[in-house]
Amino acid sequence: MTTQNPFEVPAELRDFAEKSVEQAQKAVTAFLQNTRKINETFQSSFKSSQLPLSVAYTRSLDFAEQNANAAFEVAHKIIRARDVQEAAQIQAEYVRSQIAAFQAQAKEIYAVPQAA
Repeated sequence: MTTQNPFEVPAELRDFAEKSVEQAQKAVTAFLQNTRKINETFQSSFKSSQLPLSVAYTRSLDFAEQNANAAFEVAHKIIRARDVQEAAQIQAEYVRSQIAAFQAQAKEIYAVPQAA
């Protein structure tokens, strides 16, 4: 008789979670693409693409996309985790990497007005 892992997630639930994450990722990607188009239209209308605020806003969109992609990537990894310990390790690595990413992003955003 084989012992089943008490935290094992049924395949159907994993498939559902995977599809849900994929749908959310598509929605966020579409939202960010539309936001970029609106930003580009605004900047071209006002010829403001090199103003510090415009540069900072554009970089903020880049960072939002990077952070969303990182979150979706970790969600996919967690869904595929073999057990709770692996999921916790994946989450901890993600938190560490995002803290570093947020620090680098903040430095870059704060440097934009100084470079102008």
